[in-house]
Amino acid sequence: MRLRKTEICQSCARLKNVCQSCILDLRWGLPVQVRDAVLADPKGALKRKVPQLPVNRDYFNAVNASKLARLGSEETLLADDISEEQERILDQLSARRNHSKRNLPPPCSFYAKGACSRGESCPFLHQLVQERGPSLKSFRERYFGQDDPDAEAMMDRNNDLLAKFRKTERKEVENGNKSLFVQGLRAGVTDETLRSFFQIYGPIEEVKLLSDGTAAIITFVEASRAEEAAKETLGMVEIKDSVTIQVAWAKETEKF
Repeated sequence: MRLRKTEICQSCARLKNVCQSCILDLRWGLPVQVRDAVLADPKGALKRKVPQLPVNRDYFNAVNASKLARLGSEETLLADDISEEQERILDQLSARRNHSKRNLPPPCSFYAKGACSRGESCPFLHQLVQERGPSLKSFRERYFGQDDPDAEAMMDRNNDLLAKFRKTERKEVENGNKSLFVQGLRAGVTDETLRSFFQIYGPIEEVKLLSDGTAAIITFVEASRAEEAAKETLGMVEIKDSVTIQVAWAKETEKF
């Protein structure tokens, strides 16, 4: 087997119970997106979600560092009260997955050109690849269970097992959060300034400023438009003339 590179630290791996190298679940060998789709069922056990924003993620890791230190080297913070149905589905998905295939080395580009001089000692795969599917953008996407081509292809192949969970996922998007929380506003940044900046992502229902003008809640007409805006603006974003604001998802408790 070819050597593998460590991609994430041990703490991050234990928080999500994934391999430090391939970022796949350690118990079933499944992509995080597939595993979380099953465990994120309302009756499920996925209670450990790692924040994606750098500041929130660093704080989350610092808070849980002591908890991980008290646990055994092979234990994680992932909830273990998985239902029998979820365990059965994950076992079936794991059995259908060809685990040996993901350990194969990548194809040899020189062999495809007929110019590989290493012969049997070549560490890459001597096999002609007719077409290549979409590749993973980054291990970050796989870790957080989003935009993983391998996971999406697996969910399409096993739609008989995952149809119920994929339907739940679509419903959550349709009825999801439609509001973004913006803070760090300066003098001169008005509701019209925010509206003109965010309206490129879709129609806005309301822009509500905090009484002192340092924060605001931006509510879109559709949740899908809020999702689109979040993908582009979560974190720090410049809105005009070097004015930078911090954008995060709004919570139900953030009312003013």
